[in-house]
This record gives sequence, structure tokens and C-alpha cells, in this order.
Amino acid sequence: MTCIDCHRNGVDHMVVRGYEGEIKDRTVTADMIDLRIKLLRRDEASVSEQDARKRAERELKDELGMIETLSCRGCHLGATEAKQTTAQLGGRLASPHPMHKGLPTIHFEKMTCTACHSGPFPSQQPQVVHTSLAHKLGLPGPARGENTAPVIVQPIFLRGDDGRIAPYKMVWPSYWGRLKDGKVTPLAPEEVAKTEKLPAQPNEDVARDPYNTKPLSDAQIQPVLEARSADKANGEAVFIAAGKIYRLDSGKLTSREHESARPYAWALAHDVRPASQSLGARGCADCHSSDSPLYFGTVLARGPLEASRGLSKAAWELRGENKLLAATFAFSFAFRPTLKYITLGSAFIVLAVLINYALMGLAAVTGRTRSKQNSDLRD
Repeated sequence: MTCIDCHRNGVDHMVVRGYEGEIKDRTVTADMIDLRIKLLRRDEASVSEQDARKRAERELKDELGMIETLSCRGCHLGATEAKQTTAQLGGRLASPHPMHKGLPTIHFEKMTCTACHSGPFPSQQPQVVHTSLAHKLGLPGPARGENTAPVIVQPIFLRGDDGRIAPYKMVWPSYWGRLKDGKVTPLAPEEVAKTEKLPAQPNEDVARDPYNTKPLSDAQIQPVLEARSADKANGEAVFIAAGKIYRLDSGKLTSREHESARPYAWALAHDVRPASQSLGARGCADCHSSDSPLYFGTVLARGPLEASRGLSKAAWELRGENKLLAATFAFSFAFRPTLKYITLGSAFIVLAVLINYALMGLAAVTGRTRSKQNSDLRD
């Protein structure tokens, strides 16, 4: 497959992203209709303005309906909102109809297709990933490492706007700023650069580590905040990093969780994993176990600090779920094999009892029949 098999566009250059519900976020605008009218009348000069407008509106609506078939669900299961007959058939590029044998249908309501089939297989801690835009991949440059900013991690399972669980990439903001009335305002880099005690990379390290990936220490952060604290007219000097806000309290450097340090997340869909490598292919325990990364994995906030100093949260906590409920539900799966044997054994015993009573009843009927026959013979 190529990129344009899924991410297509028309003359409007509006590339289809391919997520479920995209059709609801797209509309046929007046500019799109006017452009289509010009193209139609250019190719068919005999078409009137009115006919061209009707035809343009119809074509654009039909094309908009086809967008639904360019998502995971639309390609494999077919469209439900498209108007064209071909769109309702679904199954682009001979894509197979997924069976999902043994999977309760509630999973399709609570999770996206990408939750099980996209990104790297989840582990106890999400992995660091480099992207072409953030890290200039493909361009000449030194090797990138785990501490090369920005530190992006994946996959992290969050609930989207539609309430369903999906895998995301995540990055935490890092900047110097000023705190006033509970809100942090970032400082412009050129303003921060004027600070005399701003941490600087030694010249001899530039060739070895041009991305300056050495983590900052408290001894480097505190002097900067002290220097910026001289001017408090615009608020208190603070540093945002790894999910925390750093500030001075009675001359001591302190840190805590803050709204301004919350991470940014965006959904991921690549790379796609087949059914044999999907989440749940090894059984329910992939998600429903006491050590499942989906619920009990640890997400550690990353930034220009030592990794261990970042804010740490469990996967269930990021989604705002109940830990006791998740743990109890997972605990129940440990006894499900035993429960199956008990259920089968009980069913066998009940079946045996029924068969026994049936045989007893049949014997009783047979006995009465023979007694009557013998009585008739004597008469």
C-alpha cells in the first residue's frame, strides 16, 4: 500500500486524514462549489450555470460520503453514512471483513480500531519515538537519542472526544515563565537568553552532543529563577518541565504538579499491526490482567531533567478511571479458566441427571406397558 491509498484528496487539496467521524468535520463550502462549477463548465462549455451548480453540489456530496470508507472501520466494514451505492458496499482494495471471533462487541463501542492495531505493542512504560517534523528525520545531522528534545513517547491509551480509548503520542511542555494569579505566562526565548546565569553547554561538548541532551540539575535551575526573581512586576519566575512547575519557596527550589505543565497528546494510527500481532491476540489477559500496560503501566513525564524526576502517573489515572474497579475486574480473569471447567462440569452433571431421569421414566413407561400386555394376554 502507498500513502495515497488512504490519504486521498481532490482539486481542493484537502487531504483525508482517515479517522472515524471525519465526514462530520467536513462540509461542502461555497468556494468548493464555485471551483467545481468552473471545472465543469471548462470541460463542458454547453452546460448551463444552473445545471453545473446542481451537478457540482451532487458530486461534492457523493465524494464527501466516500471519505467514510477511508477510515479503518469504513475500509473493512463499509460505510453507513455515505449515499453512493458503491460507498455502502465498502471494502476498498479487497480489504477483508474482520471476524473478531470471541471478542465481545462492547469493545467496538469502547475502543477504536487503532487501540488494538496501531503503534508499537504496549509495554509497562511507553517508548520514546522520534518524528520527522519534531526531530528533522531524513535531514543530515548528528544521531538523535532518548534525551533529544522534544522527548515524545508512545503509545499512551487515552479517551478521545468520542469517549473511546485510542493510542496517543504525548509530549510535555518545557519553558521558563512567570506565575501570576495562578496562571503561567511563557517567557520569550530571547528574553530568557539575557539571563546571566542561564545554563549553557560547554564549547567542548558541542561537537560530542550538539543537541545538548544532558539533563538539567537543581543547581542549574535555581540560579536562573533567582536571577529572574528580581523583577516581580509581571509575576513570579518559574520553570515548567516534565509535568511539574519549579519555583522558589523561602529560597528553596520546590516542584509540584501544575495545570500549565500538563502534556499535549495526539492520536496515532501508524504503524498498523495485523490480527496476529494485535492487542488481545494472546487472549483477554493482554488487557485484563493485574500487570496489563493498558491499565497498570506507568507513564513517566519526560523533559530536560533526569527521567526519574518527572511526574509519574498510572495509565488508569490518566484516563480518570477507578483503580479498584480495574484491579477487581482483572483479578476475576485469573479464575475464568477454573470457572469454565466448573461450568462445564456442572453442565455435564446436570445433563447426566436429566438423562438418568429420562431413562428412569422410560423404564417406568415400558414396565407399565408390559404389565398391561401381560394382563391382556391372561384375559
